[in-house]
Amino acid sequence: MSELLARAPDLDRTVDGSRMLLWLRSDLVVSRIEGHFSRALAEALVEHSEPLIRRSGAFVGLHDWTEMPSFDILVPPRLAAWTIGLLPHIARIVIATGHPLVSMAVRTTNLTIKRIEHLDSREAWLDVVRRAT
Repeated sequence: MSELLARAPDLDRTVDGSRMLLWLRSDLVVSRIEGHFSRALAEALVEHSEPLIRRSGAFVGLHDWTEMPSFDILVPPRLAAWTIGLLPHIARIVIATGHPLVSMAVRTTNLTIKRIEHLDSREAWLDVVRRAT
């Protein structure tokens, strides 16, 4: 486990039984979603990470979505549009998924963003987190 993940998250939000954990640094956001990715959780991700991203020239997002089986239909287009607007500030986006529907949404979104590294396991994602932190 990385030192970053060993500490308490900067945000631990639960909405309707689904949970989002965020660890934040000036150049990095690490997220973990457990359960359904609701619009409310997506807005919390945006709210807490956007100020850091805007101040950075090489921001990194590392997202563990392996325990997310579903999402609100408005989440992918919302996050895609938001990310496109911030691309000049973003160096790297890594998303690990475990469920086919979520994997398909990430791959489809990447057709536009062209900057998402998609991983198929939490173990591969943890290796990336260890190297990045």
